[in-house]
Amino acid sequence: MMSCLNEGDEIIIPEPFYANYNGFSTQAGVTIKPIVSSIESGFALTPISEFEKMITPKTKAIMICNPSNPTGYLYYREELESLRDIIKI
Repeated sequence: MMSCLNEGDEIIIPEPFYANYNGFSTQAGVTIKPIVSSIESGFALTPISEFEKMITPKTKAIMICNPSNPTGYLYYREELESLRDIIKI
């Protein structure tokens, strides 16, 4: 986080996420904006429309760990490509 983001930036991360991300973000002065995934969906990627709602001018990154830690969910190519498409805008 310290090499890619600046103090005051925001990063969107699907939750649940690796607990140490909280400490890393605090050290970097970055705000984590969690986007909830649920066990009911098998921790699949939250609909892209929900990501779009969370993006602000301060949003500088979306962090995806694949496979997800701690859930072990393996994101499908289609999920990652749809996320890529909103990032390219």
